[in-house]
Amino acid sequence: MIGSPPVIFGHFDKMLSSICIQVCIFVTLVAAGLAHTSEDAISLDVQSVLRANNLTIKDVRDLGLTSTDLHELGISVRDRIFLLRAGSTAATRAAKSGSGTTTDDDSLVLAQDFAFAATYINSTRQYGKCLHMIVKYRYPQAAIQDQSFPDYRDIYARALWYAQPSEELPMETKWELVNNNFVREIMASYNLAGLSSQIQVMDSQDNPSIFEPGNHGSTVTAGDFGQPPTAEGWVNTFQFDCTKGSQF
Repeated sequence: MIGSPPVIFGHFDKMLSSICIQVCIFVTLVAAGLAHTSEDAISLDVQSVLRANNLTIKDVRDLGLTSTDLHELGISVRDRIFLLRAGSTAATRAAKSGSGTTTDDDSLVLAQDFAFAATYINSTRQYGKCLHMIVKYRYPQAAIQDQSFPDYRDIYARALWYAQPSEELPMETKWELVNNNFVREIMASYNLAGLSSQIQVMDSQDNPSIFEPGNHGSTVTAGDFGQPPTAEGWVNTFQFDCTKGSQF
């Protein structure tokens, strides 16, 4: 009975030492994590290791690399915590952005627009007018991901068609109605998130058939742009009257 207490105390000492070691490891990990936030740049050594293995911070998340994997690459505890946190943050941002297309670090959702201008159109609408048609449209995120972009030349051709009188929209049709029909057709025919079309009409102060002072026209916007519609300059937009021939 006299020899029992030393055995008990011996076991107690071993347990206490083990607990102390675990606590020290935990404190070290926490301190390393606090000292190395996602706003800090990773060390040059880590950058070299990542480059040597053709890896990026994004790969840490996408490949599901663990702390053990990074340790085998020779990356310190401090830098492992940073890399794992950076990968977790990128995943959270990507989840919040839904199906949006992002940059390589998944931190920015992209919105992509396309625009063209059909200039100096000699239109026989409204007794002869010189026109510009400026069209801008935004792609949905799905189209950006699979690159299913329409050929703008097809839409350009439809703009030119609407610039001239037709059976459905004869010569006297107001520009607002012409533009409205053009936008409706394009939105119905193509996979677009939004579209803005602007028809600019040169003034007709010397036209005996119709007196229309000042450049004027119509802007029609449909869908989701998240920004103001196309708004080009109006004052000096026409350098010559295309109903009277070329400037050359």
